[in-house]
Amino acid sequence: MIGVLGTSHRCADLSTREAIAKALGTCDENLRKGSVFLLTCNRAEWYFCTSTPAKTHQEMVASIREAVGHDALCHLYTFFGLECFHHLGKVVSGLDSLFVGETEIQGQVRAAYEAAREQQALPKELHFLFQRALHTGKVVRERIQLPVYQGLCEQVSLLASQHMKEVGSPSALVIGTSTMNRAIAHSLKKTSTEVTIVNRTDQRARDFASEIGGEAILWEELPRLWCQFPCVIAATRSSEYLLRTSDHSASSALQLLIDLGVPRNIDPALSSPTRRIVNIESFTPSQEIESVLSTRSWNDYLRLAQRNRDGIQVSMNAASDRIFA
Repeated sequence: MIGVLGTSHRCADLSTREAIAKALGTCDENLRKGSVFLLTCNRAEWYFCTSTPAKTHQEMVASIREAVGHDALCHLYTFFGLECFHHLGKVVSGLDSLFVGETEIQGQVRAAYEAAREQQALPKELHFLFQRALHTGKVVRERIQLPVYQGLCEQVSLLASQHMKEVGSPSALVIGTSTMNRAIAHSLKKTSTEVTIVNRTDQRARDFASEIGGEAILWEELPRLWCQFPCVIAATRSSEYLLRTSDHSASSALQLLIDLGVPRNIDPALSSPTRRIVNIESFTPSQEIESVLSTRSWNDYLRLAQRNRDGIQVSMNAASDRIFA
């Protein structure tokens, strides 16, 4: 049986999501085997397949409790079988996102699935789950016209652009080459911002910098150079701070640090009168649009999306018959 255990922005605040994400990343190797971990700025989820769902779930919960304490458990959710399929379908479609309908999550889910598949042999049930969920997301986006509004990347780009305009220095450092960072970097380039890329894999930084007409710096230069940029944006999967109080030089220039990582990439202690840190919880969706979309159930979206016999509901029923019995 397939299942998912995790938390998201709907269940936990930033510090709790951060702790659970770290716990999932360091859990017992036997539990990690044959699983897919989806870790984004707003969710930390573990997708698995097991013949003993109750036992596997109990072991994973015990692992999280040992790492982060008993209080964190009330922020977890679990879905098995068809409910797991429904959940991932909503996630991929952007219907469970902080910014409903956002498109970055589809790339993040695909990347998590591809990374897991490259690292290990996955059960056929998980292959089917992710392949059908990714197809579901595509169908939903094609057949449902969601309202247009400012998503996370647009809000980050706008905030960064406003700050750089105020300080009179259109230069930004982007840490990481994630799907989100790529979207933000492309958006910043449209505002004539000089974008510099740094990544743990230097070649990836150079390739992306070349793609957008920007610059790249070496990873080992990050501790020395990041304080020279008026705006720094970080969104990586690092479990440790990438920017620390111990590796920066004093500066009187105003600096904006945007931390989209969960766990956080920037040490909160870096905040000062001349250095502002903004994290993921500072960005919020349109309340008007959120209130409209939240009145719809998942079945409402299925009915809206289903236009012919190969619609989502047919796919989901087939999935149920094939692997959830």
